[in-house]
Amino acid sequence: MPYKLNKIIFERDWDWGYETYTYDLNTEIDFPFVAGLLQELVPKDKSQISKYKPKISDTPLFNDKGLGKLVPNVGPKGIYYLSIRPGFKLEKLYVEPDDVVPDIYYGGHATVEKTSSHKSLLYAFYNRTRKSVINISCQIGLDSENIWQKLYAYPDDLYWRQYFIKQTMAGNAISLESSPVHRELMNQDQIADYLQVSKKTIQNWTTNGIIPFEKLLGTKEVRYRKSEIDALLKSGDNWKKKRR
Repeated sequence: MPYKLNKIIFERDWDWGYETYTYDLNTEIDFPFVAGLLQELVPKDKSQISKYKPKISDTPLFNDKGLGKLVPNVGPKGIYYLSIRPGFKLEKLYVEPDDVVPDIYYGGHATVEKTSSHKSLLYAFYNRTRKSVINISCQIGLDSENIWQKLYAYPDDLYWRQYFIKQTMAGNAISLESSPVHRELMNQDQIADYLQVSKKTIQNWTTNGIIPFEKLLGTKEVRYRKSEIDALLKSGDNWKKKRR
């Protein structure tokens, strides 16, 4: 399930300012979606990049209250990466247009132990709309939940990552204890929410045998096993499993 990409903007936040790196692509490319660790930020084939523009500013992205307003001009089918200063997270997040797809990854060096100097959270925003600009209103704060470590411990857990995104966009209104991040069997509403697609899409995939599912004994109710979905996402293979 690759992204269709036309442009990439990577921005790194520091307490003293920020760095911005803009990559315009020669043509629309397929960029891999990974369910675990984000393995590359830009195409490995440099011939696909038509223009590269770095920028360094000594003006912080966030004010003294941790508030920031970001308006990256990624264009349609562009992606914006925001690397937060080590030891911090986005506490609140509001994104326009609504169809922009947010995600979160752990960044930095996984080999660094007993220090957070290189452990930064990386947020991604994929613009699948026709609008050119993404509007991001957000607030940073200390990573008191140690999100970095949780993502590092479960790098291929899609639901775990989506939980933290939803928590941020809900202004931390979701409690960690009540989150169903480790639910193994999910219904159609839950699996649609997990995969960030519509319930109708899940119903179509189920009818056509595209997505693995199980029927509850003696009923017409179906459930979806999280471990099978995760394995399928991780493999990158087409979803071609017969209905059971």
